[in-house]
Amino acid sequence: MAVQTLTSQLKIFFEERPALLMDFVNTFFRETRTFASKEIPVDRLAPKNILAGYRAPGAAADILAYQAGNGTVYHAPSISLATSVSEELANSATVGMEPNSPANEQLLRKYANIQTQQADAIYNQIAKQAADVLLYGKFDLLDGLGKTARAPIDFERDASLFENNKSYKANPTEQIEAAFSKLQNKNFPKIGVFALVGDTVLARLMQDAKFASLLKLQGLNAGRVWVSADNRVVAMVYTGMLAGLPVPVTLCNFSAAYEDAEGNVNSYIPDKAVVVGSFASIRIQAYGGIFIADTANNTGQIYEGQIITDRFVSKNPDEVVIRTQSAPLLIPGEVNHTSTVISAD
Repeated sequence: MAVQTLTSQLKIFFEERPALLMDFVNTFFRETRTFASKEIPVDRLAPKNILAGYRAPGAAADILAYQAGNGTVYHAPSISLATSVSEELANSATVGMEPNSPANEQLLRKYANIQTQQADAIYNQIAKQAADVLLYGKFDLLDGLGKTARAPIDFERDASLFENNKSYKANPTEQIEAAFSKLQNKNFPKIGVFALVGDTVLARLMQDAKFASLLKLQGLNAGRVWVSADNRVVAMVYTGMLAGLPVPVTLCNFSAAYEDAEGNVNSYIPDKAVVVGSFASIRIQAYGGIFIADTANNTGQIYEGQIITDRFVSKNPDEVVIRTQSAPLLIPGEVNHTSTVISAD
């Protein structure tokens, strides 16, 4: 089998396609670093911040209160998806094209469709990882199909920063205030404060007369809004003062949902959840390198990037394999700079 480069047409198709879920990730994890190795020097990414603890099984990783240059590394977990294009699939009808279109054009579109599906699945997992780090200070390691691969990576957020046993049904602003108050003794930066709210919390806020008045005063162009085809990605709903908070807050809503390995549809941010944090806190998207072997030349190369796609062939039976890989690690520079309150009803 030999590694082949993608055609220029397929590269253009992929690179121009917007990654809508990554708008959410980029909003809260604003710095992106890529590496030419699976090993990520975690303690050098945010050297002035206290990073939570994680000990990788069988690996030299211990993320505690670091100073720059300790050389602590983390081996980023991989997500890999591969699809074989057999003769039967190559000759089948191609989605989005007329049946009488030239065969090679149909095949190129098949490759592009497969790559798009794989990329979507990986973006879903990156967004899920980002949401879980914000919500809980930890995330599950998943395989390419979205199933749990091994024990979660736990950044050991302070347990006092999570609450889910009190009802805030009648007062959603009090729920935001409760999440904010939990951060007061955590050296939390009180600038660029955000409140990331689930759909139910947002609906309750909209029913509050005081908040409705604030929203009306701010007008239709308040904040930035990113919209998917079904109007469900992420929106900056409001920026300003809220009752009970001593500083301005940017109210955000992320209502997208994902399908888990069992086929259940879940919201990335639970409907009754509020996450309070600061845009001033360092949160980093780190992506480890992807090694791709070239068996024809008995060599290999490490590729650096967020998502890496390659294509290789096998004979007897003839198949082309499209493979997409990523090694994401979403790092909270200070895990105790977010708190979560989920209403009990």
